[in-house]
Amino acid sequence: MRKTKFKVQRFIFLAVIFIFVFTFQCIAKTHLELGNEYAAQSEKFFKEALSEYNLALNEPGADKLKINFLIGKLYYGHGEFEKAIQVLLPVYEKEKENFAVAKLLAISYFRNGDWTDALSIFDKNKDSKDEEFLYFYGKTCEKQNLFDQAIKIYGKIKGIKYKKLAQERVAYITAKVKIATVKDITDPYIRSLIETSPGQSEYPNAGAIILLSDKNFKILSDYTAV
Repeated sequence: MRKTKFKVQRFIFLAVIFIFVFTFQCIAKTHLELGNEYAAQSEKFFKEALSEYNLALNEPGADKLKINFLIGKLYYGHGEFEKAIQVLLPVYEKEKENFAVAKLLAISYFRNGDWTDALSIFDKNKDSKDEEFLYFYGKTCEKQNLFDQAIKIYGKIKGIKYKKLAQERVAYITAKVKIATVKDITDPYIRSLIETSPGQSEYPNAGAIILLSDKNFKILSDYTAV
């Protein structure tokens, strides 16, 4: 009886020691080490998902457009925008009415720095009410110096998630871009150049010019800039 009791106590003691050591090892890992472990797992799962999607493409009756969209989405989520574009473009060319495809391709173009291609898709879906789409639409217009258009697009954003971001962009544009009518230009030489430039007679109502500033601005909480 005593031997049995001793064995039970010994087992409990060893179990406690094991749990303590295991827990200590887990706690002893730094956040950096844990982050590296999770990142490695993420990379592993990304490659496994990509492999499975590619195998799915070869299955009989596979919906290749849908699978390629998912592959493009996977590349996008992994930050590989150029590869996402390569996969999504053929899908978009066959399903231009599919907004999910158009949106992902347009934003991929934007993030990859292909603003002209991005703007082409954004313009074709300009009536969309998707606020993430509108936000990147506005940013694309900024990249193309279409500031008036960008402000109008940002003005359509009313939801909590993107409204503040849109307001910050409008404040930034307002601070960075100064608008003045031709008659307000004090330098007579510059005013004369503009008034006599080609196109003045064709567009008599074009009464504004845009002057860009190279200064850096800080956007405050009330959306003013300094």
